[in-house]
Amino acid sequence: SAIGKKMVSVHCIGLKVSFDPVDRSDLFWLLDSGIDFSRVILYFTRPDAPITPAAAETLNRRGVKFICMNRHAARLTKAPVWIPSLRIIGIGVTLAIEVTKSLLPSIATGDCRQAQYCLKLWRLFAGYIYWQDFFLAQNVVLDFNMMSYSSNFIGKHLALHALNGVSVGYQLSSGFYPSVEILPAPDVQFVFSATDNELWNLYQSPVLQFVQTGYIYDKAFDFVREQAKQRRNHLMKKGAKFIICFLDENSSEDRNMFFRHEQAM
Repeated sequence: SAIGKKMVSVHCIGLKVSFDPVDRSDLFWLLDSGIDFSRVILYFTRPDAPITPAAAETLNRRGVKFICMNRHAARLTKAPVWIPSLRIIGIGVTLAIEVTKSLLPSIATGDCRQAQYCLKLWRLFAGYIYWQDFFLAQNVVLDFNMMSYSSNFIGKHLALHALNGVSVGYQLSSGFYPSVEILPAPDVQFVFSATDNELWNLYQSPVLQFVQTGYIYDKAFDFVREQAKQRRNHLMKKGAKFIICFLDENSSEDRNMFFRHEQAM
């Protein structure tokens, strides 16, 4: 627990854990943020993208805390695994009381449709209880989560909002466009352009504040420019007459991606 120290939590989605501005990392925003690394805690949720020994060593060397939300995400290391506390009982009871109070007027009139909706929302309630327990235990006031477009995390955003915390999402690529099913729900959403902003507003996203940033990894170009020149010169010396470059969204063996390597060939 990080009692007494306000913490910033970061959801690691499977990108490289690195503090090198050249790398495509979940921590690209942290480098020049001015945030004390000791106030940052990374959490790993994906069984198919566990924290690696190299990542754990990098984080330990920088003084950044980390935790796995299930034992599968920790299978390659001795990383700590989050275990919900008995606090979830109190959170669950409080939530149940509030939901019941909101349903009483409709039940009194014989309209049970709202109650039926609540029965369908058990996953939302479970997520709310689970994440509020985690945020309280770690004293989190700010959460960074690229996967803010997923409906699976709406309960998490609501849980932090109830604690007067702020959830932040950011656009990683142009591959995911909002829809009714996957509306982003953080308080603040960073997007590439005004067009992306308009798309989210088109679907009446509950995001409170949009911030246009441009491509979030464009800082890396300055760091690799000299290296790119060296590679170009090497190719030219080998007889290359011209160099063709194309920019692609890329393929990946990640099960969450649209195209596997074999399909992209």
